[in-house]
Amino acid sequence: MNSQPPACSPWPEIVDVSQVVSAGLSLLALVAALYAIVKTNRDLARERRVAHELELIRGLLQVRDQVEWKRYVRNLRAQLLMVPGSMDFPMMRAATEARASKDALVAFAARYPHAPPLHVPECWSKRAAIAASDGVLLDEAVEAIERRLSGRTG
Repeated sequence: MNSQPPACSPWPEIVDVSQVVSAGLSLLALVAALYAIVKTNRDLARERRVAHELELIRGLLQVRDQVEWKRYVRNLRAQLLMVPGSMDFPMMRAATEARASKDALVAFAARYPHAPPLHVPECWSKRAAIAASDGVLLDEAVEAIERRLSGRTG
């Protein structure tokens, strides 16, 4: 009979530790992959939103080509209502009262003191004509495009 104690091998402990480490690394890789998926989805959604808003802005500028002025103003107001937020096109929103902020209404009244009174829908076309002839629509469109391309949406 052999009375010597069995030799202790370090391999079982090494295998156990390596399994724990590999499980931890697998979990870390899974978390990193999930983060990448979420970030990609968010970026894709932002890109789709920006492309849609740029298409709306392009539509605003194409509305100018319409011959009949009152029809132009109605379509302009509808297009302005589709552009999200109230940061873009403040003067044109004030001219047509398309979700204009109070600051924009005050700024419009100050910039065009001889314009027809605000809050009178029959005067939208006259106020829009004043603002459009001043180049406001084009200037505000350029600002809105630059804002979107730089990543600052309103």
